[in-house]
Amino acid sequence: PTKSQVASNASVLSHSTSSVSDKRWNSDSGATSHMTHCRELLLHAHLHKVPIPIANGVVVYSELVGKILLRPLLVHGQIRRPIYLTNGLYVPLLSHNLISTTYLSQVHRYSILMNEHTILFKQSPPV
Repeated sequence: PTKSQVASNASVLSHSTSSVSDKRWNSDSGATSHMTHCRELLLHAHLHKVPIPIANGVVVYSELVGKILLRPLLVHGQIRRPIYLTNGLYVPLLSHNLISTTYLSQVHRYSILMNEHTILFKQSPPV
């Protein structure tokens, strides 16, 4: 991760409500890193505090960086092997977990296809 991160489609977890924060993952083409508010998903973590401006102009801070454990579902609810997102940030004040589609496409050469209900990540072969 760089010294400054961006989460364009994120929002801040509201502490004024008693609802549990969302555990689903949202794709974000404006995010510069993968981000989670779920500490239990972060493995091999170490301290890493960087400012992250979010959609409404508020700045939140990451606390840790590490590998994020992601357990995706296939069509018809079949469980797929775990995926590890590298350089993931733990940002406890985010209301949603974010997958950086920009990071996946630029750093790991994934093609990303989306429709109304589904997102497909396909890794391009090496050049």
